[in-house]
Amino acid sequence: RPRPRPRPRPLPRPHLHLRPRLTLTLARTLTTDPPRSGLQGIGDYRGPKGVWTNLAEGVIPDESFDYSEARPSYTHMAIKRLVDEGIAMGVTSTNLDGLHMKSGLAPMSNLAELHGNMFCERCVRCSAENYQAFPIQRTPKRFTGRYCDCGGHFMDSGIDFGQVLPFKHLALAEKQANSQTVSLVLGTSLRVKPSCDLPLANDAAVCIVNKQETPHDGAASVRSFAACDDFMLALMTALGLKVDQPPRLV
Repeated sequence: RPRPRPRPRPLPRPHLHLRPRLTLTLARTLTTDPPRSGLQGIGDYRGPKGVWTNLAEGVIPDESFDYSEARPSYTHMAIKRLVDEGIAMGVTSTNLDGLHMKSGLAPMSNLAELHGNMFCERCVRCSAENYQAFPIQRTPKRFTGRYCDCGGHFMDSGIDFGQVLPFKHLALAEKQANSQTVSLVLGTSLRVKPSCDLPLANDAAVCIVNKQETPHDGAASVRSFAACDDFMLALMTALGLKVDQPPRLV
């Protein structure tokens, strides 16, 4: 018997001119509307055909998708516009696909990437980050074969379960979370700590957009089970903001 969905607390109608201090907490955004999405082929983690769902069923996930050819979706570009307008002060992502960076966001400026970026290699000695135009190949020892100016080995920046999160990215995410008044959570299951607790920091009003239930649904002021693209289209229409086309790949 399906459990009843929690009833979200009502949120007063927003006055858009107030420009609340909004942060965006994002995990893999799976969009299913082809006319507005460049994400076909990129799976999520805990959806019906997600990575962890497949592994739990003994199915090896299909990783044949060429991430270098992937373009940001409507949602990615809408997020970029919210940041450009000063409506959103920052983005925290647990994605590896690099699509927020491709949309024009800048890692360690307005984008904190807690679980790494497949286009980024990180020095094991000084933690310097180096971005490539191609996905970083993951080797058995994780080293990429390239060296930092400090002499340290570069390794891929992906974070596995049990590994320490990159300190600088986590510090930026916590700084954003501790000054937020509204947190918009898109496409994440909110099940992996410490990322899942950041949207609740600073007693922020939380809006969760996910097709599946999350452990924090009861804390949401607004709860939507819509696709992220559909929700963001409605939001941007209400704000009267036009969303740019994704940049063309070279």
